[in-house]
Amino acid sequence: MVDFLEGLGSVSVWAFWAPVLVWTGLAGVAVLVLARMRGLHPIAGYRLRQALLLALPVGVLAAPWVPGLLPAGPASVGPVPSVNGAAMAPSVADGVALAADGGRGVDIAMALLGAATVAIVLLAIWRLAILATDLRQLRRLRQVAVRVDDAAPRRQLRKLAEQTGVRRPMELLEGPPDSAPMTFGAWRPVIMIPRSVLGSPDSLDGVLVHELVHIRRADYTWALLDCLVSAALAFHPLVWFLRRGIERCRETSCDAEVLARGFVRPKPYAELLAHTHTPTQFPMPAVAASLSAPSLKLKERLEIMKNFADQSLTSRQHVGIVLGAGLVCVVVAVAGACATRTEEKHGECGGGAYEESLETRPLPWKAILASEACINIAGPSAVDLETPLTVRPQVLEERGDYVSAVRSIIVDPLRAKLDGMTTIAFDLDAGGTILDPRVVRSSGNEAMDDAIRALVATLDLTPAETASGPVAVKMEFAVALSPTR
Repeated sequence: MVDFLEGLGSVSVWAFWAPVLVWTGLAGVAVLVLARMRGLHPIAGYRLRQALLLALPVGVLAAPWVPGLLPAGPASVGPVPSVNGAAMAPSVADGVALAADGGRGVDIAMALLGAATVAIVLLAIWRLAILATDLRQLRRLRQVAVRVDDAAPRRQLRKLAEQTGVRRPMELLEGPPDSAPMTFGAWRPVIMIPRSVLGSPDSLDGVLVHELVHIRRADYTWALLDCLVSAALAFHPLVWFLRRGIERCRETSCDAEVLARGFVRPKPYAELLAHTHTPTQFPMPAVAASLSAPSLKLKERLEIMKNFADQSLTSRQHVGIVLGAGLVCVVVAVAGACATRTEEKHGECGGGAYEESLETRPLPWKAILASEACINIAGPSAVDLETPLTVRPQVLEERGDYVSAVRSIIVDPLRAKLDGMTTIAFDLDAGGTILDPRVVRSSGNEAMDDAIRALVATLDLTPAETASGPVAVKMEFAVALSPTR
């Protein structure tokens, strides 16, 4: 179980946690800026907050497809499995003994990160189940609600729909007596209004226009998407903070448009809001767009309504707000997606040749650079399965001979189609003889597999030794080729 959590933590640290961390910093700064912009129109605040919220899942989903910007971590020096399941230890500097079992300790940080990831998944499942319950509640409510057959409200709805530019078919239903006016439904929207409002023509106009604005902007669909994101990422406090801000701006932007377009006078509309803000016993589903916003105080709502009642936005301004919000979403999402490590590069490509002998590096990676290709060769790793080693195997060839042996397979890697990674496992007997070289891991390039296997067969190695003398060991040898294009 601990190994599973450690593996999950290692995978999720760059695929999930790094984008989330970057998004938290950027979105947190943006939220603070938005909170200080008192003169920002509610519709702009609405769209910008939506963009910030949606940037988080977009960044996480895009992370595997966007090149990382952070440098790659050091090569792993942990044991790797051999062909028969035995542990293979990494090569180390001379004079360092290797543990008999080749084991390694548990990375506590990665294990804890894996446990946190599991907790997040369980929390997301729970929150998504609650959202599914809300959607079922709306479906049942739609089925049991009474259709409004009174000609006057229906005629008024058609008239106002034409004035607000809503062309979609809608249903007008009578809601429960203790409910607030609301709209829901993506394909065939429903406007649900309690009987007390249906019987008041002055209040009915304000309610219908408010809900029609929601329908024209597809606020239910956006609210459903916001709910899905906040449920899947329920662990993050900033997600819920943004969600509450979106709900407030959604309602206040509707209020501003209703008054700016002159459908209702400010005083009757303020009285309507005061009436709908009274607590009700009817449970309001979070995904429905309601005239009553539980997270918005009446005083704050009336103040915003007063400040923006005379500010009618032009079509060009609406388009600018949408484009600006889309740009914010893309920039924040890409920044989060780029917060991954770059793919580990084996060597540095460039003009000219650079060589480095195996004996001068304590790390298990040997880099040889030719002008035709980047090559990384893992120094042979060895472990005695019974007793600690005192001397690891060494390459007998001189520097030139060894480099020449490697270069012989990459004179023209593009023509030879040598590209990828091959790991060869073999046995080294007590006399230093290489036995049974075999491919244990490969990127699928058979030509490269054959070339590296032939190369390993030509190596001359000194035997591994313990305190009692030379011993037979199992070894692995890895080569990665990346021809320059």
